[in-house]
Amino acid sequence: MLRKFNSVAQLAPQKPKATIRARPAMSWVAGLASRRVVLNDQVACMISLEDCIALCGLTEEEVLAIAEHEHVPECAATVLGRYLLDQPEGLKKIQRMIVDDIRHALDGGNVKHASELVCAMRHLMATHPERTNPLSSPAGRSG
Repeated sequence: MLRKFNSVAQLAPQKPKATIRARPAMSWVAGLASRRVVLNDQVACMISLEDCIALCGLTEEEVLAIAEHEHVPECAATVLGRYLLDQPEGLKKIQRMIVDDIRHALDGGNVKHASELVCAMRHLMATHPERTNPLSSPAGRSG
């Protein structure tokens, strides 16, 4: 039996409409504020930026300094920060990024932002045992 169509839209296969519902869920990592997302009756978990920051080993201010320096989203900065912390010279690189951000803020006359970055630098140096002087150059060392 033939079917009659009134428009071209009736000829195209109909895709089910996606429904997205977000609701709080227990995370697979204790203490994380993940969300359960239901998309077309399939459940997926996603983590928030706060979760990413908590997992990377840096503070929010330190992550924001990396994001500012590298011109990347904050979530990407958490991944970069975690990666750098695992590298032998990574802490020095993070410190140099923050120093560059401080210089840039001072050059732009943003003293308040520079002081926030100085606080982030102090915290970074106090919380990581591999403290180094980011202002010293490798070529100037002897030993």
